[in-house]
Amino acid sequence: MAHAAYGQPSIDRIGPDGSLTVFLPGVRPEGLAITADRTLFATLQWTFSVPGDPPNQLVAIKLATGDRTTLATNIGTRIGGVAVSKKGDVFVSDYKDGRIRRIHPDGMGGYSVSEFASGFSTSYTRYPEDAAPYFG
Repeated sequence: MAHAAYGQPSIDRIGPDGSLTVFLPGVRPEGLAITADRTLFATLQWTFSVPGDPPNQLVAIKLATGDRTTLATNIGTRIGGVAVSKKGDVFVSDYKDGRIRRIHPDGMGGYSVSEFASGFSTSYTRYPEDAAPYFG
């Protein structure tokens, strides 16, 4: 199981015995999703471990190996929740501009970003902080 504490610059692993260990230091995760193949998807507003790293990233991390791949950068104004479909499309909410974006394989080894939904309120009481946990 993965864990991210508000304001703590890391993603932690929770062991079966409840122990907490740092899995990925130097990041500020906003949303986490784990798929059946044990890939952790995380939205990162800021990273602290890599100087010059761009903000608002979507990364995929293989839990078995710790290998990290950046799928997209600068994908919004203030990204938050993340959800992954069975087809492998990743949905990321942006609660600053009221949009949900879809990040999907482009067929050439990369990923493309497109707008999935927009028009959500950006007030603090009604913004799309988290995308739905499942898209069919």
